[in-house]
Amino acid sequence: MDQSKSCQNLHKVLCVCLCVCVCQVVGMGNPGMEGTRHSVGMAVLGAFAARLGGADSWRSDRHVSGEVILLEIQQTRVVLLRPRLLMNVNGVSVAKAGEVIAGL
Repeated sequence: MDQSKSCQNLHKVLCVCLCVCVCQVVGMGNPGMEGTRHSVGMAVLGAFAARLGGADSWRSDRHVSGEVILLEIQQTRVVLLRPRLLMNVNGVSVAKAGEVIAGL
């Protein structure tokens, strides 16, 4: 499967494609409110990470104000991001992660 096809397949599972070979998936929510409707995005991302075999790979990243997993799936780099900011400022974390990804 070529890189663009692989990225298109990942896009179907809530993936925002940044280029042909790197995709970022973000689980939005409010830290400390796990198990509530306010953090459904984080729960979905956790389940997705588990399905990809990376559930125990979360690492804290101060630069992006969140927790990150970096995976490679069918020659596509996948960045899973759980912002650790409140929902109304999660965009800051997503933008910072985008800057990091652009440098990959």
